[in-house]
Amino acid sequence: MKSMNRFVLPVLVASTALFGACTRNQQGEARQAGRDVGESTQRMADAAGSKAKDVGITTQVKSALMADSVIGGLKIDVDTHNGRVTLRGNAPDAAARDKAGELAKGIEGVSGVDNQLLIQPNR
Repeated sequence: MKSMNRFVLPVLVASTALFGACTRNQQGEARQAGRDVGESTQRMADAAGSKAKDVGITTQVKSALMADSVIGGLKIDVDTHNGRVTLRGNAPDAAARDKAGELAKGIEGVSGVDNQLLIQPNR
């Protein structure tokens, strides 16, 4: 019986040490996975916040264009990505085209305007 205890005790000690080392490694992996999830969640929140800002800018640009007596009757497509506004559609003349671009530039949060309006005089 004593010889069995001499064998069992070292095996138990070694098993406990191995189990503890494995657990520490798994704990480290779990901590890293938690950090990775936190970073991913932050990136998603940032992207959602950026998208919400872009939607707000698009709405404000469309409102400003519709409120203008010259531009209001024109069909202008407004897209915003990271604060940069793109205008697409037709304008009756260069003055209307330029005015649409200036109205868009005047909206808070707009970082730039890509004015792709084509001049199509009324026929």
